[in-house]
Amino acid sequence: MKKSIKLSAVLVSVCALLLTSCINNEITNISSDKTSLNLVVGHADSLAVTLTFTGDLAKQPITYTSGNTAVATVKESAIAGTSTATTTKKTVIVSGVSPGTATITVLAGGKTITCTITVDDIFPTLSQGELDYWGDVYTSTTSNNFTLYLASSGIDLTTLKGIGEILVVELNTPLTVTDSIPTGTYDMITDLTTANLLPNTLVPAYVDDSNNQWGCWYYGSVTSPITLGNIVISKVGANYTIVYELYDYLGAKISGTYTGALTYVDTTAAAAGAPKSVLKSKGNFVQPTLIPRKMTFRKRN
Repeated sequence: MKKSIKLSAVLVSVCALLLTSCINNEITNISSDKTSLNLVVGHADSLAVTLTFTGDLAKQPITYTSGNTAVATVKESAIAGTSTATTTKKTVIVSGVSPGTATITVLAGGKTITCTITVDDIFPTLSQGELDYWGDVYTSTTSNNFTLYLASSGIDLTTLKGIGEILVVELNTPLTVTDSIPTGTYDMITDLTTANLLPNTLVPAYVDDSNNQWGCWYYGSVTSPITLGNIVISKVGANYTIVYELYDYLGAKISGTYTGALTYVDTTAAAAGAPKSVLKSKGNFVQPTLIPRKMTFRKRN
């Protein structure tokens, strides 16, 4: 009896071994949550890739390639995805390098999927504007400071709420100017110090000690602190023409032309209330806690 029990155990082990050896190391299916993706230069997004397999997945190498690395690059996220005995999910990071198109290919076990990547600069559609006057808020003794808000039609400029795009441009004018923007070219300051806050300059993006965002910013499909570029102002009657070519800290170009009037707000007047700041949250612009602007600078990294 003991012999037959031992023999049965051996037969079970052999059968299990034979069954295991018959399982192929194979990718049976590969899929992705996206077949196309739009990116902005310098910014990244992700693909969720799901692999179904039999056997040992480690014996089926997975490769990620870009058909044009000058436009977009690809790599697997360092964060491990979820897995079961027969499936695994991986996060693939795609980064925009320059305007153009590229095809991302994922290859595993002889099976492939592709995703078409389109990379663009930022070309806002802005149809309304507001001009906020701050006076010599930085005590530069050389210039008055203004914040220019240009927004798409879905934004309420009074509350800075809505869905769409906002371009925020902080600029400096001569001390004699208090209610308008003189015509001319305004260039971005590269070294943000009080001494450089001269007329016809732009203030690059920075965050103050209370975490308020000041300077030049773009809020839309991405939130972009702007650090380079210029705007050119001309005016006929009450209507401005503002041509802007600006660059965020990742190198994405934000460019276009706004034509129209600007609603004027004097923030130095008692009736104007507290200063206004812009934050973006989940596709909507929300009014943050209003804190008076600090007079010290802290550059955004």
